[in-house]
Amino acid sequence: MGKFSSIVLGAVSGAAAAVFLSSKKGKEVTARVNDFIKEVQENPEEFKEQVIHSAVDLKDQAVETVSQVRDKVNNGEITRETILTSVKETTKEVIDYSQDKFQAIKEKLQEEGYTIVDKGTDSEESVDSHDYAVTVGEEVAAAQDKLGILICGTGIGMSMSANKVNGIRASLVSDLFSAQMTREHNAANVLCMGARVIANQMAWEITKVWLASEPLGGKYAKRVTKMMDYEKTRI
Repeated sequence: MGKFSSIVLGAVSGAAAAVFLSSKKGKEVTARVNDFIKEVQENPEEFKEQVIHSAVDLKDQAVETVSQVRDKVNNGEITRETILTSVKETTKEVIDYSQDKFQAIKEKLQEEGYTIVDKGTDSEESVDSHDYAVTVGEEVAAAQDKLGILICGTGIGMSMSANKVNGIRASLVSDLFSAQMTREHNAANVLCMGARVIANQMAWEITKVWLASEPLGGKYAKRVTKMMDYEKTRI
């Protein structure tokens, strides 16, 4: 198990749909949905040109897709309500995926004898991933014998926020090779994963490889030192 016997965990839950859509971000999504419906109905040709411009190599497919969308909007198959329902369902999926992986990894780590410090979340209320990434990052940075694991929808936001904490080298990982290399070559002390990107079993395999790997030292240690020295110049 190595010297790292304490694992600090953090995973974003978040409230679900009704809470999300009543939040500032949710209201922004609702406004964009309304604009989308209005644009398709009032300016179908302009909408078609925008799609074609974004998919030059798929022009015929883009034209067909726009036509299908326009028809569905006109006949009522696509409405503001159906789009918002889809947003609600997607939001709930992110919550369920994150919590499911979080609990699965937590239980397996406990079975392996690791001491777990669970930093949440512990409810379905809407939260910001940044807060949990910083909380975990600060605890890991303050100790030499702790590593952190962060999980959100993609792992991207968590990794960005965690890396703002001095002393943290957070790595976003979705494969076994990267899990090994980021520890051996970069001495990563926080592992970030995307609940919507990898399956539960892969998340556990990545966690095992990451925890079993140790920094190699030598030229790699010099590179890590350069990285951390540069961090100090930005304070």
